Amino acid sequence: MPTIAAAPSTVLAVESALVVAACLVGAWVGTRRLAHTPLQLVLSAVSGMVLGIVFFHLLPHALGVHGGGAAPADVMLWALLGFIALFLLERFAPFHVHEHGSAGGDCGGGTCGHVAHTCDHEHDHAPHAHADAHTHAPKLGWMGALLGLTVHSVLEGVALAASVQAESSAGWLAGLGTLLVIVAHKPFDAMTLSALLRQGRVSGARAMLIQLAFAMVMPVGAFLFMIGVRHDPEVTALALAFSGGVFLCIACSDLLPEVQFHRHDRLKLTAAFVGGIALAWGLGQLEAQMHNHAGHDHGAIDAGHDGHDHGAHDGHDHAPAPAAPGHDGHDHAPGDGHDH
Repeated sequence: MPTIAAAPSTVLAVESALVVAACLVGAWVGTRRLAHTPLQLVLSAVSGMVLGIVFFHLLPHALGVHGGGAAPADVMLWALLGFIALFLLERFAPFHVHEHGSAGGDCGGGTCGHVAHTCDHEHDHAPHAHADAHTHAPKLGWMGALLGLTVHSVLEGVALAASVQAESSAGWLAGLGTLLVIVAHKPFDAMTLSALLRQGRVSGARAMLIQLAFAMVMPVGAFLFMIGVRHDPEVTALALAFSGGVFLCIACSDLLPEVQFHRHDRLKLTAAFVGGIALAWGLGQLEAQMHNHAGHDHGAIDAGHDGHDHGAHDGHDHAPAPAAPGHDGHDHAPGDGHDH
């Protein structure tokens, strides 16, 4: 498959616009009530895709599968630091709503879980102890959630910029896996913020301005990282490792708990989860093909250039020159006995 060349900054600009659009769509959807089962199916698929992107894209690139990686020990250390950083951020600034009724009442008549959705289906949250209202997690309101989500978005911007740089040989497909994870996850962040803004009785116009400002955080973080790094392969590799740890924490502490403890639709939720992993794997294979194709193109150009120039030069310029007509090819040095 041919690779369409594109500057990394151009690719990042287009992908950032898609993320902004996804965030604004989530803000709009957050003003509506969503059916429980379809939302859980989406969360299951996103969970699988996040895990797949970590293990099929971010960590392999950080380890230098296609060159430019960092030492394995450094990659694992930065991945762990990314996991711990987001874990601590969520521990002390819980910007994702997990407590029952935190955005509108008890599970019997309002919302529950990661985002605002109606609990109109029978399901058991009893094993979901960490999300129970009795955990007494700190409630910082929409301002605290906005702070946490802002830091979260900056980290996502670093992940996207590092992915685009690491996969620049794929042209317009550079960073595609990371982009899909962010686009799939970003609406839920905006929906959570919408629920908390409603709970805080923020006016509609002000809430939309807050959502718009929040949507622009990730592109700003992405371009600041790309400008500051200046295409340093090692820094890019470590940023990918850190982002892998962040995404792994998102999957383990945010998404999977929302779908793991539901007793209904187990087959559907599991199939969606596996489907998300399969999608991430397929994207990894496509990105590898793009990289290999770009490598072959460069190799063919270099080989053709060398073979044509050096071959023609060596074959003609260095060959013995034919003797001029009328000469026998002997060396007529002075004093060799010939009559001059």
